[in-house]
Amino acid sequence: MNVIYMTGRFIAVLLAASLFMAGCSIMRPIYGDSFHISRSKPGNASSGDRGTLRLKIVAAPMINMADLDDERVEALTETWVNLLKEDESLLVTTLTGPEDLVLDIASAETGVYIDPALIEKAREMEMNILITSLLAPLHYSADKGIFWPFNKFKGEYDVSMIACAVDAATGTVIFTFKENEKIKMGQVPEGQTSPIPLDQDTLDNVLHVLQQRLASAMMDLLKEQPWTGKISLDNGRIRIGGGADVGITTGDVFNVFEKGEAVKSVTGRVYYSNSPKAGEIKVTEVMEDHSFAVPLGENVFEAGQVITLKTE
Repeated sequence: MNVIYMTGRFIAVLLAASLFMAGCSIMRPIYGDSFHISRSKPGNASSGDRGTLRLKIVAAPMINMADLDDERVEALTETWVNLLKEDESLLVTTLTGPEDLVLDIASAETGVYIDPALIEKAREMEMNILITSLLAPLHYSADKGIFWPFNKFKGEYDVSMIACAVDAATGTVIFTFKENEKIKMGQVPEGQTSPIPLDQDTLDNVLHVLQQRLASAMMDLLKEQPWTGKISLDNGRIRIGGGADVGITTGDVFNVFEKGEAVKSVTGRVYYSNSPKAGEIKVTEVMEDHSFAVPLGENVFEAGQVITLKTE
């Protein structure tokens, strides 16, 4: 009876431990296999609604911290862009330019520092959203399991990928996602902690899965993201960086917001805090990729003010 009793207790402990560990994996939405930092709404300017307007998206080349060869990184960037293009409400293009535009990066664990030059480039292209992606360094570890008979010395790789979306008009990071997957390498000699070779096909399959998860999460939240842009002046006329391509039509009205106070970042870049509504403009002429508008009322607007579509 004692043997049966002890065996039953041991099995119960194993089951409880497995349920506890499974529960932990489910209850780790921030620090575990997947997390997202909720989008921050740009103050009063977020009162607009994207409505039927399509977002112009520019995707930067993937930042490679895993020492993959250039050809594979280019293929990953192409796959990433194609996944985003599956959402027909997005107009997606790839950022091209000097390589140093995509090299300024900080933490691969809690988020990505976006090089101000990237944001400026996105604005020059009259994009609504800048998306960056990063492949973190491949992390290898080898250790024993906790319980017998599963306490063999085994190796595994932790593969992590991060994607970040930035509102180009305000320079604000609106959300960041991280996905990771473990590649089990099986039993290795006890005490051997040096990495063992990783099959490239296996890695490619894992990377594709991570990109699919990130793209799905990114597209879900972009559906809720209000269309925001900045006005510019073209020979004194108010110009909007979107036209028939995003769904703007003659007669559409946009809310215009004040720039607010200037805030200087540690990089020296100046950002403007969000401010109350300054007035409205009405679209009078629509081209393929831009529009012209006039003030409604006596307000005088200046280049760089943020606008959102008025839907009420």
